[in-house]
Amino acid sequence: MSKRARAIARREEVQPRVLNWLLAALVIASLFLLASRPSQAAPQILGLVASAEPLPMKCENGLCATEASVFCLQKWRMSPTAGTSYHPAGGEGVQLIALTDDGNTIVVPDPELQIKALRGHSAVQIGVDVEWLYARKYQSVSLKIGHKVSLIPEAWAGDPRPLTQKDIETALGTLRDMGHKLVDTAGKNVAAAQLLAHVGGKLPRLGRAHDDIRNAAWKTGLKGVSDINAKVLAKAKKKFDRCHDVTFGGATSLRQCLGAQHDILMGKLNARYWGATEFGM
Repeated sequence: MSKRARAIARREEVQPRVLNWLLAALVIASLFLLASRPSQAAPQILGLVASAEPLPMKCENGLCATEASVFCLQKWRMSPTAGTSYHPAGGEGVQLIALTDDGNTIVVPDPELQIKALRGHSAVQIGVDVEWLYARKYQSVSLKIGHKVSLIPEAWAGDPRPLTQKDIETALGTLRDMGHKLVDTAGKNVAAAQLLAHVGGKLPRLGRAHDDIRNAAWKTGLKGVSDINAKVLAKAKKKFDRCHDVTFGGATSLRQCLGAQHDILMGKLNARYWGATEFGM
């Protein structure tokens, strides 16, 4: 065997071993990082913005869900990551309204709602399993959100800085009252944000909508919405048109763009809240 052939053979022998060593080192490093990383503390308690009318829940992939506007009541705690579980507390509560198979509309007792953080402290997804609904012969469902409702993150074992009873009482009391004055009843911005969420909520949650659905999205989204202030409508339509144009091509969907515009509006309101109360500083 020539020197060149022997060199190639040795290199081919060594390369798999080196690759295995590297992979093993990466696995060990990953395990070390996971073991050494401190547990995350409970995220922010959120204020859930009331709905002027019941929010229709779109059913797909085994879940009937709607998107709802929220804001942060505790700036000093971290924003929730997507998928963080919450439960409602205080205020006028949350009602699941169902259309039964005999045509009656009822308020569902003790609904098994799934509330998950969707986009930081600006939006949550509230849903219920389709199978749970079908088992009770409900044809469709919508969600009515009352005034001054808060969302508390589900507690978990090992939380290094869990919410105390005082944290919760302050958030549901003083902080929520201030949020109601500065965010819930903030006029055009909060109304436009909710309208964008309403329109976006009727688009597919995953993937891009077909062109015919995109083009009819504004008209479809306004169905079931009444008494919209003209200035609110104009503000939301301007943002919708921009999203419709910029998402004609590319990876971003119309729903994602509307969500981003919604979050910008809610972010401005949240900043106003933080700036006006010492609790948010």
